[in-house]
Amino acid sequence: MTAVVMAIPNKTERTAAEQWLAWVSEYKQRTDPFRQPIRMPPERKPTKEELKPFLDGWNPYGPER
Repeated sequence: MTAVVMAIPNKTERTAAEQWLAWVSEYKQRTDPFRQPIRMPPERKPTKEELKPFLDGWNPYGPER
């Protein structure tokens, strides 16, 4: 990509492309998920409110419907 940007003959367009290339390079570094160790997220218990849609009308706070 750098070679393509450097080959742009119009100086204004090349400058804009160089700025974009710098931005995209920084963005890639900042958002790269492999910059940290890879591991499963911690397991957590769902809240009563999160369970509601799966209880078929049962109350998540007690034994009644």
